[in-house]
Amino acid sequence: MFTKILSILYPIGNKILPNKIKFKIADRLGDSLHEVILENNEGSMIPKERIAFMLTLLEKCVNSIEGDVIECGVYKGGSLKAIAKKMNLLKSNKKIYGLDTFEGFKFDDNDFKFDEFEKCYPDGKAPKVKGTHQVDFNKLKNGFKGLDNVIFFKGLFEESFPKLENKKFCFAHVDADLYISIKQSIQF
Repeated sequence: MFTKILSILYPIGNKILPNKIKFKIADRLGDSLHEVILENNEGSMIPKERIAFMLTLLEKCVNSIEGDVIECGVYKGGSLKAIAKKMNLLKSNKKIYGLDTFEGFKFDDNDFKFDEFEKCYPDGKAPKVKGTHQVDFNKLKNGFKGLDNVIFFKGLFEESFPKLENKKFCFAHVDADLYISIKQSIQF
């Protein structure tokens, strides 16, 4: 019942509320809100308009730059599936690498000490994410049947990147939620 009410209110609130308030509400509602967002955005936490823009950039890169495609931060696979479908439409034989723990977060940004922390979190507190964003990996993989160009890497980025160090990429979609994960992706 709560999810149905949330499904009705989400589109309205998403348009009229400022981001600061939306983020505070999202922190409180957690996974309940995630399910509603995923439902409204075809399995992705990213709005449809941003997915469309990303696919436009993907097409330009795939058609003009050598290398494969990588997504760092898959979660439930909505944007990765959109990328894979677009690559099939483009008749591209490039591979798509999807990296995630698929087990949720093992730590928060608070668990790390780094110089840039204050710039990222001026109030001194990172959002609590430890233990969230768990997915059924086998169910997720089954949702990619027929999209044979996708290769999943399960684990922390720091474990997966060394396995890909000899690969070249034409397009990278970094959709990680932790500062440390984004930093590692950029460094890779």
